[in-house]
Amino acid sequence: EDNGSREIPFRIQHGPKEAATLLGISERKLYQLINAGRLKSYRLDGKRFVSRTTLEHFVAELEVMV
Repeated sequence: EDNGSREIPFRIQHGPKEAATLLGISERKLYQLINAGRLKSYRLDGKRFVSRTTLEHFVAELEVMV
């Protein structure tokens, strides 16, 4: 049964769209977090990526703030 969602494969790095989906936010919000220095990203061959470790640390920091 296809409920319209796609499964994101486990990777050590994710493009902005996948990273935003994993965090449950919009891609626009993801770029706002990157531009504000709250979320680290890097470019490789002209493409932007966020590492899985960065996403995990970001969420862990949010959990501490609650």
